[in-house]
Amino acid sequence: MIAALVRCFPKICAEKATVMLPSHLLFRQSLLALALLAGFFALAAQPAQADGDPVLLNTTVSVDKDVVTLGDLFSNLDERADTPIARAPEPGRQVRLSAQWLSRVAKAYRIQWRPRSLAEEATVRRASQRLDSSMLTTVLAEAVHERTRSSRHSIVLDNTNLSIVLPTTVPATAIVAGLSYDPGNGRFSANLVAPDLDEPLASLTVTGRAVEMLEIPVPTRRLSRGHIIRDSDIEWMILPADQLNRNHIVDLDGILGQSVRRPVRAGDPFRGTDLETPVVVSKNSLVTIRLETPRLSLTAQGRALDNGAQGEVIRVVNTNSRTTVSAVVVSENVVRVLDESRSNSVQLSSN
Repeated sequence: MIAALVRCFPKICAEKATVMLPSHLLFRQSLLALALLAGFFALAAQPAQADGDPVLLNTTVSVDKDVVTLGDLFSNLDERADTPIARAPEPGRQVRLSAQWLSRVAKAYRIQWRPRSLAEEATVRRASQRLDSSMLTTVLAEAVHERTRSSRHSIVLDNTNLSIVLPTTVPATAIVAGLSYDPGNGRFSANLVAPDLDEPLASLTVTGRAVEMLEIPVPTRRLSRGHIIRDSDIEWMILPADQLNRNHIVDLDGILGQSVRRPVRAGDPFRGTDLETPVVVSKNSLVTIRLETPRLSLTAQGRALDNGAQGEVIRVVNTNSRTTVSAVVVSENVVRVLDESRSNSVQLSSN
């Protein structure tokens, strides 16, 4: 009996070859032949189908491994359910199996099942997970950061529809296996491998541009002329570095405590021409003139002849003596005489 099975095995295999999945699915022929041979020896010693529930076709099948078994296609099978019969589609792909194909598989494995009509079919889909362009750009940004040591980059892909499809049995990860980067224009070309170099199931070459990003202070609301900028007026925004120029202010040191020279809209980067040192002494306003020495402190009333910010030197006329002196602005409407030699000409009264 065994000799007869061995002699007829080539004929059976030839018949089996007519029921393989379409050629693009690449049957594992050696695995199939071994499964068939094992099946023949087992079936020679047992009934074609054990008593029990009838065998049913699974019309919609999802597999996560790389092979399709009899149990994936048919339910209520015996121990033959784990027999691999074909290679599964690529992750994310599916194949439709006709009634004729399924009938030949059932006959080859002595399964008591027949299609009810020629329209009956089964669809086998390989489970998958997709690394989309947003996940790939994150991986690329980290690689560019390691290369440039810059704090932050935004990755702009030439093709935003790129993705990598992996089986669900491996981690959803990718690494940059090779990177060519031009710091002058930010252009790059990278080779991505997934899930890792030790198990490179998928690879992809991507090109694009890495744009350096800067976090800069911007106004939270519209600021009017003359407004003194405080912490509550500021929020931080991330913008491409190539959208900024030398006139833009990128840190708080040049902003806080400054006066708005011309209105600035919410969210707009500050320019140096938008701000000025606050005027604390206005032209023609009354001011207190101070003369301070280690032994004496004198004050007098005067009128400012110029606008003055804190620390600036302006001209002030004494309202009593009509003498004009130079003084440095100390605070709002308070100035301090610079030249002690003129103190005699400024009629000051002792504090």
